[in-house]
Amino acid sequence: MPHPITSERIWKEVEPRAYYSNPKNIHGLSRSGIPFCLGTAVGLVSALENAKEIIPSFRAPFHINHGSDDYGVPLSGSQRLLKYSETPTDEKELNVIADGYHGLFSQLDAEETMKHEIEWINKVIEKRKR
Repeated sequence: MPHPITSERIWKEVEPRAYYSNPKNIHGLSRSGIPFCLGTAVGLVSALENAKEIIPSFRAPFHINHGSDDYGVPLSGSQRLLKYSETPTDEKELNVIADGYHGLFSQLDAEETMKHEIEWINKVIEKRKR
């Protein structure tokens, strides 16, 4: 079974880490460093394998914010999607957040990350209006 990633490596800031690490707030796949049961882990691995297979046929616009220090999801997966998808170059973007962890929208600079995301969405919408 995959080794769990501790909450300290998911959330950079103390307050969201405390919130999401509280067992009362754990839902679905938000396991906060608690190991998955074997069936869930196998399902995740299977989904990743399927994703690798369909990337070359992926055509939808997408924008990815990815932390450079994300220990839970390797940057290489986002880079693979960017490189191998059939989405036109001007409709896809990978925004790597320096020193960012997995929980990007829980970090102190989350507003800047969200602003970048919204600007990208607006850019694609405007392009498609023409």
